[in-house]
Amino acid sequence: MGTPRKSTGFSILEIMVSLTVIAILSGIAVPAIGGLLDRNRTKAAAIQFQDNLRQARYESKTHSTASITFCALETSYSEKTKCIASNGKFRFQNGWQWFVDNNGDGAYTTADGDRLLGNSYEADDNDITIEVSVRILNNAITYNNGKATILKANNSNVITPFVTFTNKSGGTSTVYFDDTGRSTLEHVL
Repeated sequence: MGTPRKSTGFSILEIMVSLTVIAILSGIAVPAIGGLLDRNRTKAAAIQFQDNLRQARYESKTHSTASITFCALETSYSEKTKCIASNGKFRFQNGWQWFVDNNGDGAYTTADGDRLLGNSYEADDNDITIEVSVRILNNAITYNNGKATILKANNSNVITPFVTFTNKSGGTSTVYFDDTGRSTLEHVL
């Protein structure tokens, strides 16, 4: 009779059980991580939008002789020039820009001496949907000396959510906007 041998490895059964446990845990963790990434992207986009609004408002105080226009872009923000003319509810989906609007026409034109101050964000249609409140008629916000000019539907005095960022999981971040140009942010993720 020989001496019993010591096992130095794992049996095939032990390996299969371990792989099954890992697969189950991965199946639980991966969707949770994907949802976390969706929420973070949505929150970051809304925060960026709010910060850009604040920057445009601040710039209007330093350029007191001209207005600052904050507008949705017609196509991709890579063009960085043309504000969208329509009042569609998804008008900020392509991005936005703000600029010194010397003649107050709401259009970025270098021949008029307009100066681009910034542009930002292009939503990935599969990740985030950006929807503008139906009570806001204007495709642009005009700031003069720190105060916003907003056209409202039906002369409404009620400000409803101005811009809502929605991720594919249904979570939202909403930027609320008041008559003075100040904004607040609410996340329901």
